[in-house]
Amino acid sequence: MICFQKEEFIESLDFILPEIHKIPLYDLDSYHKKFHPTESEKVSRWPGYRSESLENSNKFLFIYIISLLKKLEVLKNKKWSPEMYIHLRKDADEAADYIHQDRECQFAGLVYLNPTNLKSGTRLYTPDKEIINDFKYIQNRLIMYDSLYHHMAYGHFGSDVLNGRLTLNIFINYI
Repeated sequence: MICFQKEEFIESLDFILPEIHKIPLYDLDSYHKKFHPTESEKVSRWPGYRSESLENSNKFLFIYIISLLKKLEVLKNKKWSPEMYIHLRKDADEAADYIHQDRECQFAGLVYLNPTNLKSGTRLYTPDKEIINDFKYIQNRLIMYDSLYHHMAYGHFGSDVLNGRLTLNIFINYI
């Protein structure tokens, strides 16, 4: 299974981050009401706040991130389709997080957006819930992993989009 990290993923993040902070975020219930109003479509659950798909909420950022992803060796010469969201987990969201897999895709990733917090990160686990990797929340670090890995965010922090655990979540399906 594939798992890696890349530092300084988003070029000129300091110029882009203020625009990312403006993207509307929704709690789970509000998100489902707005974007998946029928009960049968409520397939995902997550703690915190999430944006609409970046393809719809910020086309420029979506296309820019695709251009950066295309440079990654693991995605070169492959046909793939991404989904991307901005995700905020505040201090109060810690208790609601859980170990899970991203079964809706083959490959998943995160970019840590706000300033570095070494008490936060993402852990990968064996099916028996033993930690096998611990990625620290370092600003502008991209982590990517096979969606079969069990994983969980930890160390949620802050109280809003400017000082919380803000990530760009990426889900890739090969086509």
